[in-house]
Amino acid sequence: MALSNKIDVDVAGPRLEAWLASTVPGVTQVSVSGVEVAGESGLSCETVLFDARGLRDGRRWEQAFVARVAPEDGPGLFPIYDLEQEATIMRALAAHSEVPAPSVVGVEGDSEVLGGRFLVMERIAGRVPPDEPAVHGAGLGPRAHPRRSAESDRQRGGHDRRPRSGGLGGSGPRRVCGGSG
Repeated sequence: MALSNKIDVDVAGPRLEAWLASTVPGVTQVSVSGVEVAGESGLSCETVLFDARGLRDGRRWEQAFVARVAPEDGPGLFPIYDLEQEATIMRALAAHSEVPAPSVVGVEGDSEVLGGRFLVMERIAGRVPPDEPAVHGAGLGPRAHPRRSAESDRQRGGHDRRPRSGGLGGSGPRRVCGGSG
């Protein structure tokens, strides 16, 4: 069962506007729209989808984003929510593998912005596996559906990465929000 969604989308929009304006270099006149808390996923973190537009270095700028918000009240799926390490892993996957990993925009440690510490990344178009039924039971691999073979192969490409050869330095296995490192 997914985490209960506690984020108020009407409050989150203006807060994300201010956060993006202070985090993304060269961005001004930020407007956030389409704020939505994803209901089909979120066993480990609340997932907030949103679009932003404005000016970046004086030019028109538009981008779709995802924020993963770590739970603040009570135990979550993982004992540790190390969003900085999750961002490091995603950056390394993007740079050193063929796994489609989103660009990380930033990590926020102040839980006042969205009600918990969070990680913002660019949204990648594609299918997000639902938490129910559990992916490990239903599967996403070629046996689950023949057309998913190429997608599954790309996703599995990240599982054979070694920390040092994959750009992770000395990062060893450690549970982070959204999976294991």
